[in-house]
Amino acid sequence: MARPRRSPRPGHFLDAASRSLAQATRQLLEAAAGGVTHDHLRQVGWYLVQLTGGLAELTATAAVRLDEHARIRLLRTQEGGDPTENLTRAARLLTELRQALDRADEAARDYYTCLSRLVVDADPSLTGKEPRRG
Repeated sequence: MARPRRSPRPGHFLDAASRSLAQATRQLLEAAAGGVTHDHLRQVGWYLVQLTGGLAELTATAAVRLDEHARIRLLRTQEGGDPTENLTRAARLLTELRQALDRADEAARDYYTCLSRLVVDADPSLTGKEPRRG
């Protein structure tokens, strides 16, 4: 008899996302001088908007699940005490994180908008010639 397929846990996807972010950061850091174009920097802004929005949504969802978790399970501290203080603090921290991510999302959107309003007038790195200094 075939076993039912289990879907991957959220940690699986979050781990993959974390590795992808680290790789993208390395690529930006290792790019040769002039190797990152204006379009690359603008595109990074767009992805930052997607990431901050997604993280804010993930945080809000975790807060809902934490509330459900606390209501349907009998919890205690490791020492056997009342879990209320830890649950309250965890919920407050998720709220603070969500608010910080909302601010980060706004900053990412502003960054993307600023770069979208710019055009490259001249890019010496594309021609291999440095601008003359007068």
